[in-house]
Amino acid sequence: MNSNTEVSHTPTLPVVTPAGSIEIQRMARVSQRLDVSKSLLFKMMAEGAFPQPFSINGGKATGWLSTTIDQWILQRAAAGSSARGVQK
Repeated sequence: MNSNTEVSHTPTLPVVTPAGSIEIQRMARVSQRLDVSKSLLFKMMAEGAFPQPFSINGGKATGWLSTTIDQWILQRAAAGSSARGVQK
C-alpha cells in the first residue's frame, strides 16, 4: 500500500467463503478466537478499534458475522506486515 492510498472505513458486505458458510459468532467465541478477554473486546469496541456487533433477536443477543472477524484479522495482519516493512 502506498502513502497515497486511502483506507475506507465504510462497512462492506461479507464475502461468502468458498464453502459458502457464514456463521454468527457470539462474544465468547470471538474472545476465544482472538485470544483476548471479553473486557478487552468491549474496550476495543468503545475506542472504535473493533467492529460493533449486530442484534440477533431484537437486542437480546448480539454477534458478528464470521466474515467480519476474518476481515478484521486480515486487516490487522496486513497492517502489521506494513509496519515491519514486509512486502506482500
